[in-house]
Amino acid sequence: MKRLLLAPLLITLSILNIGFIGKPKLEVLYCDQEKYMKASIEEMWENFPWIYDNKNGKLYKYDSFLNEINFMETDKVGDSLYTFESRLDGKILKIKETETSYGYVLDDRRYIIDIKEKKSTHYPVDNPERKYINRCIKLDLPKGVKINY
Repeated sequence: MKRLLLAPLLITLSILNIGFIGKPKLEVLYCDQEKYMKASIEEMWENFPWIYDNKNGKLYKYDSFLNEINFMETDKVGDSLYTFESRLDGKILKIKETETSYGYVLDDRRYIIDIKEKKSTHYPVDNPERKYINRCIKLDLPKGVKINY
């Protein structure tokens, strides 16, 4: 009798846990040159902060008009399409960003963001010696934001 009750109990518990374990835990870092760190919170949100899942490094994008956050692999800006690949390696967020337009690669860039030190290093792939190092600050998620997982 106990064996018969154990299977349905385990199935029920696993179904209930799916909603809690599978959801990403999002964190936000705004990384920029020192002179732009005095921008308002609203300006920082409009200047593309890095929104990432702190479990796996997957990226998300904020839509200020709809006040929602969505998973992001690509982003279209004008005629350019930005493609992103990312992962979390310990406390280092690694991002590959490729900008294309009409099938041509315009820019290929790498970002290395030290989450603990709150420091971002980025460089073009064709000239890795040309590194830019910026400070990062943590941002809170906007009030009432809807997160689409």
